[in-house]
Amino acid sequence: MKEEALIVHLSGGLGNQLFQISTGISLGQITGRSLIINNNLYKNPLIRGRINSNYQKKRKFEANNFKSIASISLDKSLTPINGSFERLVSKLGSSQRKLLGIATEENFSEGGWKNVAEIRRLVGHFTSPKFFKDIDVKDIFSELNHELSDWSINTINRIQQGNLPCIHVRLGDYLHQDHIVVPTEKYYRDGVDIINNLLDPKHKALLFSDQPELISTYFPKLARDTEIVSPPSNLGPAEILYVMSKCSGFVCSNSTFSWWASRLSNVKPEFVVAPRVYQTYTQQLDSLNDFWPEQTKLID
Repeated sequence: MKEEALIVHLSGGLGNQLFQISTGISLGQITGRSLIINNNLYKNPLIRGRINSNYQKKRKFEANNFKSIASISLDKSLTPINGSFERLVSKLGSSQRKLLGIATEENFSEGGWKNVAEIRRLVGHFTSPKFFKDIDVKDIFSELNHELSDWSINTINRIQQGNLPCIHVRLGDYLHQDHIVVPTEKYYRDGVDIINNLLDPKHKALLFSDQPELISTYFPKLARDTEIVSPPSNLGPAEILYVMSKCSGFVCSNSTFSWWASRLSNVKPEFVVAPRVYQTYTQQLDSLNDFWPEQTKLID
């Protein structure tokens, strides 16, 4: 008799992928089903994918760089690639999704899943720890499936010897999306002051960013007050996240990448600074009020 499985569909960058996989692992344990990962969103059309530069720049499946995730089977079903399936699901009504055994965030209410026995696929962002409170994510994502680079080993040694905090600045596509707030330089500098007062580090805080070359342009004073980290170009997001997680305190951006760096660390929430506004000043739309632990220092 074939074992029943739970399939989780991945989307977004590494931070989003870890939220989705964690939700799948948790629900898999609740239902007794083995987890399968669907990464078809990251697959490109055979011909257009080679000639259209936009396909080459899009997000990649990165979560399998963690040892525990690399051993999870991939979905072999022929769901549409390049996000077509996920976009279709977003247009379905709740009764249609239920008929297909698909669950989104709407299937989770008051701390539990509705119609849990009928769920066969998870499709959504699941950007909240409420979806996986019963599992130890630090244990799950504690080890990469490859050896650390010399750069990472040396950087981790510097962090540990100097009690150094991590500042994370997410730029990239945030700079071109009017509905997403990029935290101000004042926010970051105030955060650095808070963390430095708590830690008394022996060196400037380390600033990590998806675009380190732009920090001096957008945040000139912050660039002066911190050490901008420029990892080797061949270093993937998972290894950079691993290095960040070894820091002694955090000033986070409004990013799932920041959230995971602090969550996978040994740092207490009191040593984490995060923006009070996650993505938008429109309060009813900025719904991630359960995103950060209660003791996190939320500032403007």
